[in-house]
Amino acid sequence: PASLLEPFASTIGENAMAMARVQPMSLLDRQDSLVIVDVKKKRLNVLYFWHSTAEADSARRQTVKGLREMTGGDVAIIDICINPDTLGWARTVRSDSLKATHYKALQGPVDKGLLPLNIKGENFIIVADSTGRQLYRGTSTDEARKTIINNPNARKN
Repeated sequence: PASLLEPFASTIGENAMAMARVQPMSLLDRQDSLVIVDVKKKRLNVLYFWHSTAEADSARRQTVKGLREMTGGDVAIIDICINPDTLGWARTVRSDSLKATHYKALQGPVDKGLLPLNIKGENFIIVADSTGRQLYRGTSTDEARKTIINNPNARKN
């Protein structure tokens, strides 16, 4: 009966959202242009979601640099700021020397392109294949690395 399922409804809905495929997203790039970001371009993709604060930026730089060094060019590292502060994000990435693609979700964490992904706060990582299937989602850089290492699509040159 419905009354037995009711207490679990939010968990069931959350799990369905968590496993949604990564769809093309309209995001702002470093040049202040709206672009479509699509995971189909690379066989393996790491989407790293963060807020543009000094503390989050430090964690982002360390994580993105480590993932880039580990994977070479075969894996897309897609850095997405989910803080609504566009000017703070622009200042942060303008001086950034990391080899990652920087994007900004225009409406922050409630951006319609991000809602189906059910992002759980800052420093959140999704590893997805070229079909958009989520292979890993969470905040553990170590688990994301294991997922990448164990995936045959992540060859380092």
